Amino acid sequence: MSFPELLTTRQAAELLGVSAATLATWRSTKAVNIPFTKIGNSIRYIREDLISMIRENRVHTDD
Repeated sequence: MSFPELLTTRQAAELLGVSAATLATWRSTKAVNIPFTKIGNSIRYIREDLISMIRENRVHTDD
């Protein structure tokens, strides 16, 4: 059985190019719909969920 790659808040923030504090703010205020998993007291992010979120929010411009 294969499990998805789980990222810490710091790793997820690095992937998204924001600070860990910004990511925590987005999560707590729901300003940005960031999918996460809570395991005990730990917050984890599924890497593929974050990559999908990046793709879904991509803005295309007419050049």
